[in-house]
Amino acid sequence: MNHAPHLYFAWQQLVEKSQLMLRLATEEQ
Repeated sequence: MNHAPHLYFAWQQLVEKSQLMLRLATEEQ
């Protein structure tokens, strides 16, 4: 895990973005 911290950071950003999009989509409906 030490050899690729940027990969972990990018994954967290992707998860946060997807969760935000899901929240916005559910709020619209």
